[in-house]
Amino acid sequence: MVMKEIDPTIRNINKNMYEEDLGIIVNELINLTFKDLNKEDEDNVRKQHIFNYIENHNIILLELYNWLLNNQINSNSIYFLGYFNYYGIETNINKQKVLELYQKAAKLGNVVAQLDLSAMLGYCYENGIGTDINEQKAIELFKKAADLGNQNGIDNLGCCYYFGTGTNINKQKAFELFQKAANLGNPLSQYNLVLMYENENAIKKEIALAIYWYKKIC
Repeated sequence: MVMKEIDPTIRNINKNMYEEDLGIIVNELINLTFKDLNKEDEDNVRKQHIFNYIENHNIILLELYNWLLNNQINSNSIYFLGYFNYYGIETNINKQKVLELYQKAAKLGNVVAQLDLSAMLGYCYENGIGTDINEQKAIELFKKAADLGNQNGIDNLGCCYYFGTGTNINKQKAFELFQKAANLGNPLSQYNLVLMYENENAIKKEIALAIYWYKKIC
């Protein structure tokens, strides 16, 4: 039997259908990420859900990355190109590129980008990474991230109140924020609660509760 070459028109149709499918996949990944944010899942859980989704749909990461590079047409694809740069997926980690892409997506109204951008910029301003230290700006961004439900934002805001970074020291407020983030599964806040319960730091010393949170970490 003589094998006929595939008609170029059919090949192009198949290619276009596949690229449309990748666009749908990116939109679904944003929906998945947004649901995780509403459940206030931590970053590593969000990341695992994304990888599971990609694997379950037999998507080749390099093809998805190349599609993102060539289809910066909306806030979802812009955000996920930043996401790939953040974790070094099919490319080198490039935090400057991440900031640029998250800022672009955030300006277009992408809520996921707004959340991640707030947490990242807050950390940069607090520690003087790529900018001068600006504690007031840092706490403003941590508050924004916390309001959007970001666990790290809540924990960082608690640390600001605990140490007086950009605000007056308020260890009771810090405790409340650590407790909120700890109940959401944030290990840093869980450890901070252990220390506060052990040392009677603005709260009543409760060794039993210190042990409880310590077991959560282990």
